[in-house]
Amino acid sequence: MQSSYDSKNQLLKELIAEIGELGVRADEGAEERARNRRDELYQQLSTSRQRRSYVEKQLTLIGSEAENLNKRIRKAERDYKTQRELVVAAKVSWCVVLRLSRNSDVEKRLNRRELAYLSADELRSMSDKALGALRTAVADNEYLRDALRISEDSRKPENKVRFFIAVYQHLRERIRQDIIKTDDPIDAIEQMEIELNRLTEELTGREKNWRSVLKVCEYYA
Repeated sequence: MQSSYDSKNQLLKELIAEIGELGVRADEGAEERARNRRDELYQQLSTSRQRRSYVEKQLTLIGSEAENLNKRIRKAERDYKTQRELVVAAKVSWCVVLRLSRNSDVEKRLNRRELAYLSADELRSMSDKALGALRTAVADNEYLRDALRISEDSRKPENKVRFFIAVYQHLRERIRQDIIKTDDPIDAIEQMEIELNRLTEELTGREKNWRSVLKVCEYYA
């Protein structure tokens, strides 16, 4: 019996020692300390859960923002590609215009210094007004009418230059070299206007002279 008691006592000491190693004191305040520790752990758990919920919401928000940024990046890339294609097309069109103007002797008409200071809207307005004025003038010419129709394609602005060249060459072929001393239609028109004004003044002067002579004849008659 004594041996059984000693064994149990030894076991109890070992358990107390193990509890001591764990930092637990088996005394009257142990239960209160355990409750306090439990409450602290519950509070820490609640705080951890709140922080986890906050972090999850932040991760969701960041994920949404990242997706929006990716969409904006993809849109910017598409816009850049579109704008680049427009720039490349504009450069190609400009090269075509330069080649057409140089091969048709109209470069000096298209490359006027004052045009360099006009905005795109002002140049477009000038082009539209010129095309509107020429629409009636070429109504009876099938070739020029077709060139005008093709020039209205906004995707190929160089066709407007082709139409201008077609009109320019059409007028050049009809210059009376025996009257006008130039092969430039625009210069020819300006010279014709000057000559027309001169002839008008001359005819007006002659008409006045005839009327004076007529009055004198009527007086003596």
